[in-house]
Amino acid sequence: MRRFPVILLTLACAVALAQQPENSGGLTPKAGTVSENLYTNLYFGMNLRIPQDWDVTFAASEGACSPMCMLLDLRPKGYPKVKRTLTLTAESLANSNGGQVLMANSQLEQAGVKKVAPSRPVEIAGKQFMRTDYASPGAGLYHVVLGFNANKYAGVFEISAESKTQVDTIIGDLAKGLSFVRGS
Repeated sequence: MRRFPVILLTLACAVALAQQPENSGGLTPKAGTVSENLYTNLYFGMNLRIPQDWDVTFAASEGACSPMCMLLDLRPKGYPKVKRTLTLTAESLANSNGGQVLMANSQLEQAGVKKVAPSRPVEIAGKQFMRTDYASPGAGLYHVVLGFNANKYAGVFEISAESKTQVDTIIGDLAKGLSFVRGS
């Protein structure tokens, strides 16, 4: 009969661990906030200065995130006439191929968007990202997926615009306005 309390205690511990937040700090990737054109995400340890001519159309602030969740959506003033977007999502690394194949890439490819350059590493704000370029000629859009690994999730920026030059300009602005806390 002594095994029953041990089994019950083990089961209770397993249930408690399963209900723990997604990292030891109790934060999920949705731990973000926008204040005075600054997006701060505590989970990823990052700050993003939002350009004055862009609007925040969505910013997640709490909740679970599995296996993928939208964290931030930015659109320039004049959208949809100006077809530029910048989104930030979080993707669980638990089911990924070592973080190499992001769901954002798969979704673009499933939608018929063509990869126009092989994935390559780039450094932005002192952090290593993997960049993949796509084009959807029928829609007249160019897309770039920038992913970085952190904790149990990848942070994924997806940028879309009417041309590669415009996407590269947005990425340049992103690089100027993005910072990471050391160790994140």
